[in-house]
Amino acid sequence: MFPSRFAPLLFSVFMAFFMSAFMSFVVTLLNVGLTDDLINRWLTAWPKSFIIALPAIMLIGPAVKSIVERLVLQDTAPEQG
Repeated sequence: MFPSRFAPLLFSVFMAFFMSAFMSFVVTLLNVGLTDDLINRWLTAWPKSFIIALPAIMLIGPAVKSIVERLVLQDTAPEQG
């Protein structure tokens, strides 16, 4: 297992991996339809998508996290009396 300090990096890698796979498949499907070479086209597009997605998530992720933290109310512990 990995030390907890690697959590943000691992999150970025896995998020980029799965989102680029999903989005590149959907975009490829929308562009070419259900053709015989859909999977080949998708597997060609996916690595290119991942190369773009990983740095984007690593750069944009902290800003998004900050925005979410500002929008979400912080839970307060109930007073014990």
